[in-house]
Amino acid sequence: MLTIWILSQVLTGILFADFLTGVVHWLQDRFGRESWPLLGRLVVAPNRRHHDEPLAFTRDSFASRNSTAFAAATLLALVLSGILGPSLWLVTAWLVGAFSNELHFWAHRPDRAPGVVLLCQFVGLLQSRAHHARHHASPNRSCYCIVTEWLNPLLDRVGFWSKLEAAVPARWLV
Repeated sequence: MLTIWILSQVLTGILFADFLTGVVHWLQDRFGRESWPLLGRLVVAPNRRHHDEPLAFTRDSFASRNSTAFAAATLLALVLSGILGPSLWLVTAWLVGAFSNELHFWAHRPDRAPGVVLLCQFVGLLQSRAHHARHHASPNRSCYCIVTEWLNPLLDRVGFWSKLEAAVPARWLV
């Protein structure tokens, strides 16, 4: 019984973080402006570069790939922990969110991934290159979640992103 509870908490944290990576990625792609103070330079510009040259960030350092996601995930986890109290799912979500770009890196890495990563990609716990390539295919309007292969098919099938986009003024879109 304890094992099922732990697994459910961990899975909840992974899926929560994956969903949030999708929301943040969608916001960057559809609303982000490189001209914004601070966020434009630290978040939007690297995201645009990544879409123009998907392998570029694989040549960046670990710190460069993960620093902004780590900071954002840590801040959000602290706020949610203050509101909801500490929990295993929240710790898991923080870890996955904090290192989401590193997990995303494995879907782009040009050389062969280690066995454990390949196993995680095989079961969909981490995105494979083939799955993530759908986001990089024009017009880049699907598969925004960057961690697992589980949420993108569901969110895309129900038109989540297009419905979300329809709820905001068109002038805000990039």
